[in-house]
Amino acid sequence: GLPATQLSVTQFLRQVGHLPAKTAAVGLCEDGLPVLFDLGDARTGPLLVTGEEGSGKTRLLQNLLRTLVNANAANTVQYLIIATRPEEYDTLAGQGLRTGHCQGLYSPDEPEAAEAILRLAELAEKRYQERRPAPAILLVIDGLEAITAFEEGVASNFEWLVKNGPAVQVWPVGALPTPAALAMKPWIRYFRTRLVGHMPANAAERLGVPPQAAVETLQSGRQFTVRVGGKWLQFWLPLEQEAAETPAGMAS
Repeated sequence: GLPATQLSVTQFLRQVGHLPAKTAAVGLCEDGLPVLFDLGDARTGPLLVTGEEGSGKTRLLQNLLRTLVNANAANTVQYLIIATRPEEYDTLAGQGLRTGHCQGLYSPDEPEAAEAILRLAELAEKRYQERRPAPAILLVIDGLEAITAFEEGVASNFEWLVKNGPAVQVWPVGALPTPAALAMKPWIRYFRTRLVGHMPANAAERLGVPPQAAVETLQSGRQFTVRVGGKWLQFWLPLEQEAAETPAGMAS
């Protein structure tokens, strides 16, 4: 097969194959093995994707959603997206709305965005009481800094979700550019799983990412690292197939 660095999105999805239920793949390690997240396991905790502008955060989130949708029926996995640049998710959300996987795509300044957060917090609370199997729901916020602009009730409900959602299959997944991550340190401590793209070493240090993660050497737009066990594992995002036609292929 092709090396991990040269796969397109379609080839990546093919190589990852049929994943176990509620499992997402975000990229491939150098040896061709996928980096997987089990959304059936609450220990994964909420996910945070961070890195410089242009490091590939949006593409990583798109991969995560594509692999979940590819391998799971809509009654097993659903998602809702709040994005500062919602147009980057138009195609994905359009497909997801047709298949029933997508519950909505909003910009943070639309009232529906705040309503969606409150609704998911209410749902999670209900699930705590009922304790019966339910679909995994991902609340993807691409531009997590927007949370600080919501009114206090919405922000505190989101904070509650970040701490308690995964235990009842409601998964907050956020993306933050490096400067915003530094400004939101009290928030990001709740995100147990961090996927880190290219950023300066001093910023990584301030975010608690150790030197051995070598984030300043990661290829911007293509490469990330995540802590698995005690080790930092580097992986590649697939190539954006339409990169030749659209400069938007380099979206962060």
